[in-house]
Amino acid sequence: MTNNLNLMQSSTIKKEENRLLVYYSPSINYDEIVRNIAYGTLIKGTFWVTQDNLIEVNEEEEYICFRIAGTEGAYYVLDKKVFNIENSIYVEKCLDITDKWFITYPHNSIMRRLDNLISKSFILLKVMMG
Repeated sequence: MTNNLNLMQSSTIKKEENRLLVYYSPSINYDEIVRNIAYGTLIKGTFWVTQDNLIEVNEEEEYICFRIAGTEGAYYVLDKKVFNIENSIYVEKCLDITDKWFITYPHNSIMRRLDNLISKSFILLKVMMG
């Protein structure tokens, strides 16, 4: 599975039919991050990862995979717990989704900031993105 993912980056988004995943390869503290997942840990100041959304821990290649969204029809629905948001945010599946959609540097959550600006559900559509 990892052959077609660029794990040289610290995080890679992978779209699946029924979920949106992040493959995360930390440059330091891999063992500590994996241990902390049992209690919940914040990754890149954006993603709250627990056993509930953990998909895979690959000790050989030192990466973890976790779910950040489920689906509803033609949309990914961002997991409110993962992003610590109150409003539902929908993203059209046909969009080219990358980690830059979620993280600004150094380690700020774009979705949490968007959530602070809106007061109800929000949908990101291809026509909005150009």
